[in-house]
Amino acid sequence: MFKLRMIPFLTVALAVLGPATVRGEFEPYTPPESSITKSMKLFLEKGDNPSSGFVGDQSSGPIVNIAANADTHVTASGWAVIQNVQGGGTLTSITFTPQDSNLFVDFSTRGQLEAAGDVTITVVDNFSQSFSFTEKKNADWDRIGVIAKLGSGEFIQSVTVSTTAAGGFNELKQIAFSQLSDHVVPEPSSMAIAGLGVLGFVGYGLRRRVKK
Repeated sequence: MFKLRMIPFLTVALAVLGPATVRGEFEPYTPPESSITKSMKLFLEKGDNPSSGFVGDQSSGPIVNIAANADTHVTASGWAVIQNVQGGGTLTSITFTPQDSNLFVDFSTRGQLEAAGDVTITVVDNFSQSFSFTEKKNADWDRIGVIAKLGSGEFIQSVTVSTTAAGGFNELKQIAFSQLSDHVVPEPSSMAIAGLGVLGFVGYGLRRRVKK
């Protein structure tokens, strides 16, 4: 039989266990440049048509596969800058696919367009559910990204950056992925649940003292 004094225990249990897994729970996200550490950066080797890169380590970090709809090249090894080889609107889409689809919870990048226009990010999660959003960007555009809501149990299976702007992409640059460990702040809802649990314990204790 359920009793009122069980409420504090149940609320704390909900805070600890977190919400049930929800699918399709990604949202636009723009991390501050100052928050991007070496462990998040996608490194590429100099060369044409890069097929993969390493996150966090230039030679042995988690691998992310890369596929573009046109010829590209990397002019110098380091934090990723993928440039269009041919120009003239040919590069309109690049897809990044982590080899581990249960690792990264967010993605972001900066870039350049031939002319101002729409940039779309489409992410497929580890349950094969997709989410996309579009922003209007200047020719040299600032960071844009996507993140799984904390507690959703979702990770990035693949993420595609595309544009319908005239002239397409000149380049994508400063590409970054984050793991769950990079996001340590609890959700407000979880904090509220935990707070209710604490208040419940306090109230239960006071009630027992009054009865004595």
